Amino acid sequence: MQETKTHIAWPSRLKLGAKSKKDPHIRVIGRAEDVKAARERIVAALDTKSNRVNMKIDVSYTDHSHIIGKGGLTIKKVMEDTGCHIHFPDSNRNNPTEKSNQVSIAGEVWGVEKARARVRELTPLIFCFELPILGALSLASDCYSAYIKSLQEKYNVQVMFRTRQKLNSTLVVVKGSEWEVARVKDATQLLINQMCTALTDQVLVHMMVEISPQHHSIVLGKNNENLKTIMQNTSTQIIFLDPSDPNIPSLKKSNVTITGSIHNVYKARQQLIGSLPIVLMFDVPENSVAINSVQVSDLMTKLDVLITVRHKPKQNVFSFIIKGIERNVSSIYEARRKLIAPNDPPLKVEIPSTYFIPNAGPLFKTIWNFPVYPELPSSPLMLGPIVQQTSPGENVWPSLPHLMMAAQHVPVLTSLSQPTHHRLHQHLQQQRHHLDHLGHFSYSSLSLPELPVERFG
Repeated sequence: MQETKTHIAWPSRLKLGAKSKKDPHIRVIGRAEDVKAARERIVAALDTKSNRVNMKIDVSYTDHSHIIGKGGLTIKKVMEDTGCHIHFPDSNRNNPTEKSNQVSIAGEVWGVEKARARVRELTPLIFCFELPILGALSLASDCYSAYIKSLQEKYNVQVMFRTRQKLNSTLVVVKGSEWEVARVKDATQLLINQMCTALTDQVLVHMMVEISPQHHSIVLGKNNENLKTIMQNTSTQIIFLDPSDPNIPSLKKSNVTITGSIHNVYKARQQLIGSLPIVLMFDVPENSVAINSVQVSDLMTKLDVLITVRHKPKQNVFSFIIKGIERNVSSIYEARRKLIAPNDPPLKVEIPSTYFIPNAGPLFKTIWNFPVYPELPSSPLMLGPIVQQTSPGENVWPSLPHLMMAAQHVPVLTSLSQPTHHRLHQHLQQQRHHLDHLGHFSYSSLSLPELPVERFG
């Protein structure tokens, strides 16, 4: 203010990267030339248009309070360290029947990646096991015994007992943090040894994870191939509840149960998390980037991601949405780099090796294999909301995937030559069988693939 001789009113709660119409504003008061100079310096410092991105990840709503911490201190520290704003859905506080797992992270790319990794590290880790009928029930009845007190202090875990009246059994729950996984597993195994004695080898460990029903199709994979591979690699049993079953309460439809040995259960949990969808969104000034549809199609094929580009003429920007899965988040960042900053060095990403599934095939390549026709002009607008009939008059609507209709994004296909129209129609018919395994997606931006086609005409 002293250098520009202006008065600047800075809002008390400025959330960088937010896209709400209620965004706070910075007010600058002074002479016209001084205000202009101050504005340029503020915009240069914030640089919200070109460098900032918004990421959406899936984190179980039951874990949100643990990640946020008492009084929000834990998540505030993460935001300070990464320079990001991390948002948890407010609707979870007031809606007892429906919960959202979606967590948004806004900031510069390097900070967003650091924040994503920290959120995963802060996720609570909970192992459960049933006490056998002949086990040490007397020990279970006294959760303040000296042994359990000592174990909780030494391994930094919380041990709880839950009586299951209908099953006439006792469930032992061991809770710790992901970043201390080795200590949590050791504590759980010691408890099993202590409380189950001779039956130790027969005790199975359970873990419950929350995966939103709209993401089940992505995590399960085509014909449940991803799930089958995880179970085979980990020798575990994984149960997904049927979201369409009216007898299952809404909140329980996201429950996924993993059963097996303690090390294999954790291994399966990690591979499921690595299969969760993840979205990166960002805007770029329209005069700073050239969009090439052939390049976009090539990136989707090579990096196994989905890319959507929309032109926003009122804001003079291109809006990018890149979708993939968490174990391949480096491919999402690489797609962004290739599209808007090919000369920048690649972002270094550290993904836990446990996220990766041995011999896992591509996820999105089998979903979209849309051809690029050289005879058609290139356009930066990849999707349009206008529904039109294709020349020579046949309606393309029946051939479009049901998820495209759900999203209300239908390709604009006009003025196609007869040969091109025929080839396009044949291709759409051939691709329909690839979409059956996706199921019906919700309107969540995390789970909604969009067909990358050009605007013709």
